[in-house]
Amino acid sequence: KVREAATRVQTQNNLKQIALAIHNYEAAYGHLPHDIVDKNGNPLLSWRVQILPFLEQENLYRQFKLDEP
Repeated sequence: KVREAATRVQTQNNLKQIALAIHNYEAAYGHLPHDIVDKNGNPLLSWRVQILPFLEQENLYRQFKLDEP
């Protein structure tokens, strides 16, 4: 039960961090994160890539090529 409680707390913390990252993204750009699409509107990358810098994952974000899937 202790392990389950610890997992639950960690999961709740992760969800709070994601919600905070989305909020901070919206504050910075004026809109919620959305999928990264090509010029024809075809999705390339998930919206989750866009919040990486707000999750202290700037280095990982820079590894993505935003113009290719």
